[in-house]
Amino acid sequence: MIKLIETNHLPSVNFTDGFSVTKIKANFLSYGCGYDFLRVWYQKNENGPITALIEKFENSIFIAADPTADMNEIKEFISVIGYTSVQATPDILSALGLSFKEYQVLEYNGITDGSLPPYPNIKEVYSLLFGEKNEHIAHTDFEGFYADLSHKIRRGTAAAIILENAAVCVASHITADSAVISGVAVKKAARKNGLGSRVLNQLISSLKRRKIFVAAEKSVVPFYMKNKFKKAFKTAIYEAKEY
Repeated sequence: MIKLIETNHLPSVNFTDGFSVTKIKANFLSYGCGYDFLRVWYQKNENGPITALIEKFENSIFIAADPTADMNEIKEFISVIGYTSVQATPDILSALGLSFKEYQVLEYNGITDGSLPPYPNIKEVYSLLFGEKNEHIAHTDFEGFYADLSHKIRRGTAAAIILENAAVCVASHITADSAVISGVAVKKAARKNGLGSRVLNQLISSLKRRKIFVAAEKSVVPFYMKNKFKKAFKTAIYEAKEY
């Protein structure tokens, strides 16, 4: 059974995919159930525990599930609600019959003890992330980026730090107990001097006592591992060809 969550209370789950759960929870904490562009459903047996969370944020679907989830029901359900992309673990996307690109999820293995940073200049954050070609960060339009990130920062469900007007790190999803790092970027002229590590660790230090995840392409995994991240599991994204 798949049911829409119609109150601003997200049921607790204990899935191993903390990365997807963090993204779903942070989006829900940011917007609740009062917006047309965000909907969250849960799947459960008649009298059993919740087996999956399914979130549709605009045209993107995020799925977190345990091994007992009914994938046939989820496959039929998401085909009805429609999507241009789906993110979940590789085994889930395989069960849904979707082709995908894999990313390594890493978890921070250090100590954090600080408070969230002040509100940044969002235009500068955007410029540093997307102003120079960065093959590791998917491009997005400024209006949508500004509206989403500024709203989340005000809600305490995202954060960003800029260093020396040349480097930026963004945590796009933050909950009370976990966070997702979504991007680190450094201007070409300022690279190879440790600025990327410095801005990453400055943001990490502000995420007090939270589990911290990042999904990375193979080429940037060493950067995170030298900054106290360890490999955790894989996530994957399906994108429609016309998207």
